[in-house]
Amino acid sequence: MNTSASAWISPNRRSATTTRRTGTSPHAAGLITSVHSPDDLLPAAYALARELAVAIAPNSAAVIRRALVAMAAHGSPEAAFALDKKTIPHASTSPDLAEGISSFLEKRPPRFTGVAATDLPDLAAWLNR
Repeated sequence: MNTSASAWISPNRRSATTTRRTGTSPHAAGLITSVHSPDDLLPAAYALARELAVAIAPNSAAVIRRALVAMAAHGSPEAAFALDKKTIPHASTSPDLAEGISSFLEKRPPRFTGVAATDLPDLAAWLNR
């Protein structure tokens, strides 16, 4: 299953049941990764944002944002499939793919060079349909 669609299907399937959830059950089910007190929430959010900014290629982050917008606007995993169909072929030829693999294998921080504003295929027409 492709990642975008699985991101839409899994939480929605789980939340559609009538099972009563406790405060810890979403964590145990893998729907959330951590729980923080109100005082610790903002620092934890900033730490996660810094981690994502370094670990994720800018083009990938842009595609993820667009996929979330598409799924919200269209209310269906089909929107994610359509977006994947346009972006996966592009990603497979991106220098950032090679850099991501190399940095992982070499256990070093990635040095992505892609620029989302200029390196992604035009998705505006698709998103506005």
